[in-house]
This record gives sequence, structure tokens and C-alpha cells, in this order.
Amino acid sequence: MKGAYKNYYSYRVWPYRIIFQIVKKQLLVFILRIGKRKNVYKPL
Repeated sequence: MKGAYKNYYSYRVWPYRIIFQIVKKQLLVFILRIGKRKNVYKPL
């Protein structure tokens, strides 16, 4: 991803998007947002 979300990943589960970050050293997954595409990428 780009911009403010450059360290995050996006996963599509129709009709929603899940924005998340993986911390490999600690085996953690942080879910930042879940929502429809038109809203999920808007700034927090």
C-alpha cells in the first residue's frame, strides 16, 4: 500500500476490506480497520 498506509496490508473479503499490520518479530497482527472500500481508506 502507499501513503499513510505504506506499512499496512489490505485483504479483501467481499464486500469489505481489512487493513492490517504484521509485526513478525513478535508474531502479532494488528487490525486497523474493517469496512467497505469507499470508507476504509479515509484518514482516521
